[in-house]
Amino acid sequence: MTTTIAPASLLPAANRPAGPGSLLRAEWIKIRSVRSTVWALVLMLLLARSASRC
Repeated sequence: MTTTIAPASLLPAANRPAGPGSLLRAEWIKIRSVRSTVWALVLMLLLARSASRC
């Protein structure tokens, strides 16, 4: 009897090893799904810019 192993691209997500691509994809989904993220980033950039001028 022989065993065939499917390529990683055909395996379910739970059986695939986590890599940098899946990490970036997960973080992008998380950032885009939280509505306040954009406002918080803009506010942080404005505060950092104004603090650097002092």
